[in-house]
Amino acid sequence: MSNSELRVLVVEDNDVDVRIVLHELRKAGFDPAITRVQTEAEYLAHLNPAPEIILCDYNLPQFDALQALNILRAKSLDIPFLIVSGSIGEEVAVRAMQCGASDYLLKDRLGRLGMAVRQALAQHELRGAERQAKAAEHEAANRLDLAIASTGMGVWEWDLRTGVVYWSPECYKIIGKQDFGGTLEEIRTLLHPDDADRVFRTAESAIESRTIYSEEFRFINSSGETRWASNFGHCEYDAEGQPLRFVGTVQEITDRKRNEVALKSSQERLAEAQRIAGIGSWAWEPSTDVVWWSEETFRLFGLEPDKIAPSYREFLRVVHPDDQAQVESRFQEILSGAESTEHEIRIVRPDGKLLWVNSRSRATRDGTGKLLLIEGTDQDITERRQAAEAIALSESRLRGTFDSMIEGCQIIDFDYRYLYVNESAAKNGRRTKQELLGCRLADVYPGIESTEIFATLKFCMTQRVSRQLVSDFVFPDGSKGTFEMSMQPVPEGVSILSIETTERRRAEVLLRAVMKSVPDAILTITEACVIKTINPATERLFGYPAEQLIGQEINWLLYGQDRTPQELAEQFQSMAARADGQPLEIFTRRHDGSGFPAELTVTDFLLEDARYFTCIVREVSERKKLEAQFLQAQKMEAVGQLAGGIAHDFNNLLMVISGYCELVLDDMPVTDLNHEAIMAISEAGSRAAGLTRQLLAFSRKQILEPTLVNLNELVARAESMIRRLIRENVVVKVNLAPFLHHVKADAVQMDQVLINLIVNSRDAMPDGGRVTIETSVLELTSDRHSNAFDLQPGHYVRLSVSDTGCGMTDEVKSRIFEPFFTTKAVGKGTGLGLSVVHGIVKQSGGQIRVQSTPGLGTTFEILFPAEIDRIVPHDALDAGDTDYRGTETVLLVEDETAVRQIARQILESHGYLVLEACNGTAALDLAARQLEPVDLLLTDIVMPEMGGRQLVEILRSLQPELRVLFMSGYADDTAFLHGAHVASDSLIHKPFSPKALARKVREILDLA
Repeated sequence: MSNSELRVLVVEDNDVDVRIVLHELRKAGFDPAITRVQTEAEYLAHLNPAPEIILCDYNLPQFDALQALNILRAKSLDIPFLIVSGSIGEEVAVRAMQCGASDYLLKDRLGRLGMAVRQALAQHELRGAERQAKAAEHEAANRLDLAIASTGMGVWEWDLRTGVVYWSPECYKIIGKQDFGGTLEEIRTLLHPDDADRVFRTAESAIESRTIYSEEFRFINSSGETRWASNFGHCEYDAEGQPLRFVGTVQEITDRKRNEVALKSSQERLAEAQRIAGIGSWAWEPSTDVVWWSEETFRLFGLEPDKIAPSYREFLRVVHPDDQAQVESRFQEILSGAESTEHEIRIVRPDGKLLWVNSRSRATRDGTGKLLLIEGTDQDITERRQAAEAIALSESRLRGTFDSMIEGCQIIDFDYRYLYVNESAAKNGRRTKQELLGCRLADVYPGIESTEIFATLKFCMTQRVSRQLVSDFVFPDGSKGTFEMSMQPVPEGVSILSIETTERRRAEVLLRAVMKSVPDAILTITEACVIKTINPATERLFGYPAEQLIGQEINWLLYGQDRTPQELAEQFQSMAARADGQPLEIFTRRHDGSGFPAELTVTDFLLEDARYFTCIVREVSERKKLEAQFLQAQKMEAVGQLAGGIAHDFNNLLMVISGYCELVLDDMPVTDLNHEAIMAISEAGSRAAGLTRQLLAFSRKQILEPTLVNLNELVARAESMIRRLIRENVVVKVNLAPFLHHVKADAVQMDQVLINLIVNSRDAMPDGGRVTIETSVLELTSDRHSNAFDLQPGHYVRLSVSDTGCGMTDEVKSRIFEPFFTTKAVGKGTGLGLSVVHGIVKQSGGQIRVQSTPGLGTTFEILFPAEIDRIVPHDALDAGDTDYRGTETVLLVEDETAVRQIARQILESHGYLVLEACNGTAALDLAARQLEPVDLLLTDIVMPEMGGRQLVEILRSLQPELRVLFMSGYADDTAFLHGAHVASDSLIHKPFSPKALARKVREILDLA
């Protein structure tokens, strides 16, 4: 307050005292403007305008301080008043303070005058602030009372100590009661039964948690109507934290609730209309640079919402390059002040599809013109661009924003002239406003007097009543439109509100067509699980007509009597609430009693406060069948892998057994007592090798080597195995032709064909029977035979397997060669046997036919082309004096010790120098120490540390002309040589005989 100006009224008759006061005030930092008075009249004259402070001598000749204070009180003036006197008693000073003096000072002690003045001014300012606060509080209270009264809001108070409830008059108006006992029990009777407990629980929770109480509930008014109200309140507590009272307000919100339901329904209809119309919407807020695209906008642009963030730049990426300048120009117009823009551009989607889009935008600005929001729509108008009439028809309605879908409004006067037309009505009428205003309807639309629309308009005009109608109208240009109209009499004539529904009706027709074509059953049901609607697929899937399903409980359709509607409704609610949308697998039945597996998907939606469920039922019979087939195939693959692995290890053992037997027999006279025993071991090894081939055939790992095969010999060799496969109650009869041509086929595969057919016949005769195996030569010369087997005329070898089993129906017979098809029980068959037979026969150039009668048995006939002119090689060709000896150096690499030892002995017995290694690494070390080059590398393909192929590549880098013979017990390695770099590379399969190894080594070394 330093050097602040201060207006001071001094009541004093002594000039010296006035100067002292002035001096002290200046010393205290004030800039005083002093007015001096001595009489009451002067005092009164200088109270307006009021000084900031009064300094008054206690006793003047004609006037004193108490009189001056009484004058201030009478005028209700609050001015700081200090008494400055030469002598004043304590009792007088107290009386002066009681009259309103701020302080008193003795003239001989004016050193504290400045401080006293400051305190008096501060107290005056504080009193002023208190008065303003009280005035504001009083005004706020008045305004609150007015606001509550204007909003129809009632005030209530619940005394938590006595339990009594007090109501304001507005509460009585809301409830519609004139009397109220003020008890909680009476309040409970007014609440809707479904809401009462919740209202009281929420209130008790707010009291306990010290939170604001807010609740919406239903109540029953005095007329028995159910109304809605909103409660808002809070609890007040004493100093110890105990609740004292609960106060709040209540307001009726029935109209608001009804409006919310109507608005929600309207929004759903609007969203559905936009989805059907294919209109995408967007918005951009410049202040935050936030861009929003609707789902339809993403779909229109061919972009995925999860991968693209909406932005103006992303939009330009899909705009045709020739149209980007136009887009930029329109955007600048909006930024420069334009209210809206509209233009047609081309969109090039990422999949290359070109679309024409009608793009609209509109700006929202504040009062200063600042841009707040740009929003717009993008509508696919490709078809309209291709058909001019469709463009004219569609542009009037499919705007895409709420404003563009406002009803058309027009007023027709009593002379049937257009008195008023808005833009929507003009567009709906295929005219401009200028073409309609002031014109008669009949002049604009010739022939309109004969339409239903005009007849209804005339009725409303003359009878002064309202009418609604939906009608088609044919325009002069031949185009048609469908309109929903509401006609209402007005003083000027009749007002017409209209909406063109042409496209909506088309969309409804399209939607019905789509629902008709959906293969899944789609049902809409109530919360009580009563069927409301179905699609045609429901009738097809379950075999019931629509009239028999609609109105029924869905548990009867899906589960019979296993579930109650309440249980099913709880299950549906749980399924609809799941975020993953995982379908539920069920088993249900058709009208004819046949059952089928299905997937049930459930979603829910609300319509006018009622919950509905959408159930989608998809039959999964075929998928289940494929899953079972896939599982069986996996099992077969695992078994095949195991069989192949066993066969490989067995090959190594057989090679040792057979090899040593052959070496011993070569040096043993026939007269030796052990000769017969060694021969038996050798023959057992050969039979074991045959078993190995069968294992490889089973695992699909056999080496496919088509040779000339005699089916008589094949049947004879397999006869003993066949008898082991069948039961004792089955008789096997074999009829072989005395002479049989050879066929070109893989012998192992032929074994597999015969065994599979025998097993199939065995399973068809669980109670015993007869199996007959026959061979014969057949010449097809007539068209009848050729057509029966679908083969060209010529000589064929026939193999047939017949049984006296259960036979097959025509339906089963048509499917027996399908993979995984089987009529056997689960776990009794794979469904692969006959499909494998069919595949082998086809690959061998043959044909298979089946004849079967239920209860009389089945016959399979197989025909192979006969190899008439081919000479059959015999093993004897390998015998004789052929010598496979040599003196070259052979590097032998084999990780199996027993196989390596027998191979070394075979080679050394034929004169070769053998270098022996157990793996690739050891072979490299051995080759590095060898002074002379190696003539032949004999190596296993699969070995630890380093395989055969890697070893060959390293040695070939040192000796490019090195000859190589690979060994393998895996049939999969047959394809290994396809990548060989040298033509001389060859492969010999284990087990091999000593003679076969010697011959193969000699063949490779003798290559030019």
